Amino acid sequence: MIAVSASAAEHECSLAGEGEVDLCEKVYWRSRIAAVAIPSYVLAMDGATVHHGMSWTLAIDVPRDEWSEYFSLGVPRDALPRGFPFHLGLAASFVWYPGYALEGRLVGRARIISLAWPNSPALSWAHLTMGLGAAGGSIGFAPRVELRARVGHIAWGGLVLALGFTPYLSKSLFMADLSVGLEAPWVWWW
Repeated sequence: MIAVSASAAEHECSLAGEGEVDLCEKVYWRSRIAAVAIPSYVLAMDGATVHHGMSWTLAIDVPRDEWSEYFSLGVPRDALPRGFPFHLGLAASFVWYPGYALEGRLVGRARIISLAWPNSPALSWAHLTMGLGAAGGSIGFAPRVELRARVGHIAWGGLVLALGFTPYLSKSLFMADLSVGLEAPWVWWW
């Protein structure tokens, strides 16, 4: 996936249909399929035990141009500061801890910061995302919060490190997890 993403950046691919369109479409599809198919490694801790597992995530980003007029909180669109509001997304995950639990997660995400190369926001390379949602499975149902850091191209994906916390209050069980994997969110209009 990293080689595919590098190839896209080298040929000036963009989501606006600029550059070598056929190559860009291939990069888009291959990076998304790889990110969904290749599981992330998950390490979960509950204070007493440690569990190792895998997760598969389908992430979808909503383009800012499509939703900013709906989420401007009453402020005229032309009065909003540049870059506001943050990019939003949704992610559904299936997590398997062999011999311990199965879990499904649904999380809404907001990208809170991106670092980019000077004068080229398309080549942003580090992204920090906050997520809130719910988890449910063989352990029970609970709210979930995530903090994700991704290193890679904004459009073509990259390597992600995520910290999560799920408090199963009914069982007095508080799970914290760390995962490492690939992420390339689908863009809903494609």
